[in-house]
Amino acid sequence: MIGKKISHYKILKKLGGGAMGVVYKGKDLKLKRTVALKFLPPELSRDPESKERFIQEAQAASSLDHTNICIIHEIDQTKEGQMFMVLTFYEGETLKKKFQRGPLKVEKSVDITIQVALGLAKSHEKGIVHRDIKPANLMITNEGVVKIVDFGLAELAGDYRRVKAGTVSGTLAYMSPQQALGEEVDHRTDIWSLGVVLYEMLAGQLPFRGEYDQAMIYSILNEEPEPISALRKGIPMELERIISKAMAKSPEKRYQHAVDMLKDLKALKGSTVAGATISTVETYSKPNNLPLQLTSFVGRDRQIADIKRLLGENRLLTLTGTAGCGKTRLAIEASRDLLEDCPDGVWLVELASLVDPSLVPQTVAIVLGLKEEPNRPLKMTLIDYLKGKKLLLVIDNCEHLVHECAALAEALLRACSELRILATSREGLGIIGEVIYHVPPLAIPESDVRLSLKELRQIEAVRLFIERASSARAGFGLTDQNSEAIAQICRRLDGIPLALELGAARVSVLTVEEIAKRLNDRFSLLTDGSKTRLPHHQTLRALIDWSYDHLTEPERRLFYRLSVFAGGWTLDAAEAVCAGDGIEEKAVIDLHSRLVEKSLVEMGPEFGGGGVKGRYRMLGMVQEYARDRLQEKEGTGQIQRRHRDYFLALAEESARQLTGSEQRSWALRLDAENENLRAALDSCFGKDANIKLAMQMAGALGRYWYVRGHWSEGRGLLTEVLGRPDAFGRTEARARALAWAGWLAYWQSDFKQAHSLLEESLSIRQELGDSLRIAETLNNLGAVAMQLGNYDRSRQYHEKSLAIRRKGRDRRSIAVSLHNLGELYLSLGNYAQARTAYEESLALFREVEHTMGIADSLDSLGVVAEHQGDYSTAHEYHQEALKNRRERQDPMGIAESLYNLGELAIRQGQYNQAHTHHSQSLVIRQKLGDRIDIADSLEGLAALATTQKELVRAARLLGAARSLREEINVPTSPAKQKKLETAISHTRPAMGEKAFAKEWDKGRALTLDEAIDYALKKNG
Repeated sequence: MIGKKISHYKILKKLGGGAMGVVYKGKDLKLKRTVALKFLPPELSRDPESKERFIQEAQAASSLDHTNICIIHEIDQTKEGQMFMVLTFYEGETLKKKFQRGPLKVEKSVDITIQVALGLAKSHEKGIVHRDIKPANLMITNEGVVKIVDFGLAELAGDYRRVKAGTVSGTLAYMSPQQALGEEVDHRTDIWSLGVVLYEMLAGQLPFRGEYDQAMIYSILNEEPEPISALRKGIPMELERIISKAMAKSPEKRYQHAVDMLKDLKALKGSTVAGATISTVETYSKPNNLPLQLTSFVGRDRQIADIKRLLGENRLLTLTGTAGCGKTRLAIEASRDLLEDCPDGVWLVELASLVDPSLVPQTVAIVLGLKEEPNRPLKMTLIDYLKGKKLLLVIDNCEHLVHECAALAEALLRACSELRILATSREGLGIIGEVIYHVPPLAIPESDVRLSLKELRQIEAVRLFIERASSARAGFGLTDQNSEAIAQICRRLDGIPLALELGAARVSVLTVEEIAKRLNDRFSLLTDGSKTRLPHHQTLRALIDWSYDHLTEPERRLFYRLSVFAGGWTLDAAEAVCAGDGIEEKAVIDLHSRLVEKSLVEMGPEFGGGGVKGRYRMLGMVQEYARDRLQEKEGTGQIQRRHRDYFLALAEESARQLTGSEQRSWALRLDAENENLRAALDSCFGKDANIKLAMQMAGALGRYWYVRGHWSEGRGLLTEVLGRPDAFGRTEARARALAWAGWLAYWQSDFKQAHSLLEESLSIRQELGDSLRIAETLNNLGAVAMQLGNYDRSRQYHEKSLAIRRKGRDRRSIAVSLHNLGELYLSLGNYAQARTAYEESLALFREVEHTMGIADSLDSLGVVAEHQGDYSTAHEYHQEALKNRRERQDPMGIAESLYNLGELAIRQGQYNQAHTHHSQSLVIRQKLGDRIDIADSLEGLAALATTQKELVRAARLLGAARSLREEINVPTSPAKQKKLETAISHTRPAMGEKAFAKEWDKGRALTLDEAIDYALKKNG
C-alpha cells in the first residue's frame, strides 16, 4: 500500500491496525493536508456484516462534532471494493503507548479522563454508545488534546443496528459485566470502561485480570479490584471513590451519565491540598508526630484503603479488634498515608499507660503543644486551637478510658468541622456519628491448597513471619523444606500479628518445625522477654487474661460456653446451647453484646448473600483459651450434648426444607453452620459415642451435601457411619444413610458402588413397606442404570417409581420422576416424549415452588428445543435456568446451563460465545471434580474446534475425552454419541487417518489437568 494513490490520497506509511481495519498516514492531494486513512481488510469488505459495521463507525463519528472526538471527512471504496474512511491526522500517540512507559501522574490521569468524559457526554447525548473505550482507542495529540477514535463497535440507541443480546463485542479487559455476558448495554458501559482506563493509568495494571478469557470474565463479574492506594502512594480518597463508582458492577449504582462523572472529576481537579493541586506531594513534609518504626509494615493494603475511604466519608472512625490484632500499627500506617490530605498534620495520642481518665484532655494538649490557660477548661483550649484546622487525631488504646475518650471526641467533633479522629479500642466509643471498623487478622494460607514459594510469599501472615524471623536469626528464609511448617504456624496463629511476631522470635532457639509441633500449647510457648512492652502485652495468655479478668461472672460463663461452637454461631444458637445453669435465656443477648463490645467475640461473616446477617465468632486463639476455661469450670460434656442436639434438630429440619421453596435460604444457612454440623457429628463418635444419632444426622445431611456438591465429604462421613459395628440394624435410618451414600457415589461416577448401596437401601425399605421411600430409591436406581447404559432397566425403575408416586399424589416426587424419565428419553433421542415429560415436570415444580427442579426442567426443555431447531426458545429456557441457578448459588447447575448455552451457541454460529460458555462451565466442573461432566465439556469444546476447522485441537480433545470416559467407565448416551461421531467424522477425513491418530493419541496421553488446561486455551 505504501506509495499507492487511492482516489486523491497518497499512502505514506502504516500507522497501525486492528480487527476492523488498518490505518495509514496519507496525503490529501487536493487540499494539500495530511490525513489518516482507515481501510477495512479486503476479506471483511466482502462480508456484509463487517462492511455494515465499518459504515456504522463512519456514520456514528461523523455525526459528532466535538473537540475530543476524531473528525471523519469522508468514506469511500477502492476500485477493488475495499472500504476506507478518511480522518483528521493527529500528531501524537495513543494512551496505550503513553502509559507503557509507566503509570501517569495523578493530575495528568484526571485531565485525560475529563477530556474522554467530555467526548462521551457528547456521544451519549446523540444516542451513540462507543462500546470499546480503551487506551488504544484514545489518541493524545502533541498539544495534549485527547481524541476518541474507532467507533467500529458503536451502538446507536433505538437503531436497527443495536447489537443483540448474547453477542460479546469489544475488548474484554475493559468490558462491563453486562457487556462481558453479552447482555444488552447502554451508555453506562462506556462509563465502566472509562473507569477501567483511569484505574490503569494510575495503577499501571488492569483492575481485572485472568490467564484465560473465562477467568477474566469471572474476575469482572465477581471480584473487586485491588485498591489503587494499595498499589501507589498519594492517591486522593475522592479519586478512589470516583473510580469505584464508575466501576460499580450494577449499572444502577454506576454514574448514570458521563456528565455526572465529569462533575466529580472537575471538582476534584479544582480541589487543593495545602495549596497544591491533586498531584502528589511529599507526605513527610506535613506536621506530624508519627513514630519511625523499627520494623517494616507488612500487608494490610486492603485495610489501609478501607480506612482512608471511611475517613474521607466520616469524621470518627474507631478500629476495634482482639488484643494483638495490630490495631495500633495499622492506624499509624494508614495515618501516614493520609498526611497529604491533612495540611495541619496528623497527631498520635497514646493512652495505653494512662490510668487517670481525667488526664485524657491534657494528654491530647501535650501532643499538640498546648498549655492550659488560667480559669479555663482545657477542653475549650483544645476546641479553640482545632477550629478551622484540617487535622487528624489518632487516639490509641481507648478501651480502659472509653467514657472520657468518648466525651472529649464528641465535644471536639461538634465544635471543629474540619477535624477527623481515628481511634483504636477493643470496643467502640458509642457516640453519634462513629463508624466502627473491625480489624481482621492477616491473610493466612488455606489448609487444602498447595502453593508455590512465590505464592506463599504473597500471603500477609507468611510475609510477616518471615520478615520477623529473619530479624531473629540471620539467614532465615522461606524454603521448600520449611514452607509447610511456616504455613501451619500462620494458620494456627490465626494471622494475628502479635502472635506471629512472638512466634517468629522463637526461631533463634527453635526450628520452625519444632515451633509448629509445640503450638498445641501455644500460650505457654510464645512468651516475650522484651522489657519495653506493657505488662498485658508480654504473653499471649496475658493478652486474653487481661480482658477476661474484666468480665463479670455471667459474662465469663457465657464466654467459655460459646467456645463449644465451631465456625461461629447465631444468637438463637447461643441462647439454645448456652442458657441455663447460671445464665437466664433472656440475659444471653445482653451478655453477648458486652462480649462483642470487649472484642472477645466478633461479628462473623454474613450468610445468605447479604440477606441474612447476625453471625458471631471468636478468633481461634481466644476460643482455645475459652475452651480451657470451660474445661476448668464446668467440663465439656453437658455443653457438647446441648450443641449436638441443637444441630441434629437443625439438620432434620433442613432435610425437609431443602426440597421446598426455601431451599436456597436453608442451603445458605447450612453453609454457615457447616463446621458446627461437623463438630456435632464428630461428637457422636467421641467419648459419649452414639452411632444411632450419628446415622440420623448423616442421613439428614445427605440432601445438603448433594445440593451443595460436597460429595466426597458427605460420602466419606456416611461410609464411616455405615461401617460401624452397631450400625447394621434394618432401620429406616440405615436405609436413608445408604440411599444418600449411593446417590453421592453416583455423582462421583462410582456407579457400581452406587448401585450396590441403593439396592441395599431398597431391600430395607421394601421390608419396612414405606412406598414413598421405595419410589425414591427406585428413582435413583433408574439414574444409575442409565449411566451404566442399561436403558431398558432404567425405564423400568423410573416407571415403577412414577406409578408409586402418582398414587401417593406427592407433586414434588411426581415431578422428579417425570424429569428423570425425560432425561432418559432425551438420551435416547426421543425428543417429543422428553418434551412432554419435562413440561409436566416443570408445571409441577412451579406449583410446589421447587426452585432447583424448576431450573433443571427449564434447562432440559432448552436442550429439547435446541434439538428441534427452535433456538430462540432454547436460549430463553437456558437463560432462565442460569438466572435461577446463580441466584441459588448452585455451581453444578450453573455449569450445566453454561454448557448448554455453549452447545446452543455452536449451532447458532456464535463461536466466541460458545468458547466462553463452555470454558466457564469446564472451570466450574474442574473445581467440583465432576468427571462425567468434564468429559462432556471436553467433547463440547472438541465439537467447537471441529466447526472452526481447528482440527489438531479437535482431535486432541476428542482423545482426551475418550480416555477420561474409559477411566471412569461411563458410556456416552446415544444422543451424545451421535454428536460425538459427527465431530469425529468431520475431523478424521479432513486431517487424514495418520495425522488424526497421532493427535488423538496425544490427547489420550494427557493427564486430566493437562487436558483441561489445553481445552481452556482458545488457541491451544
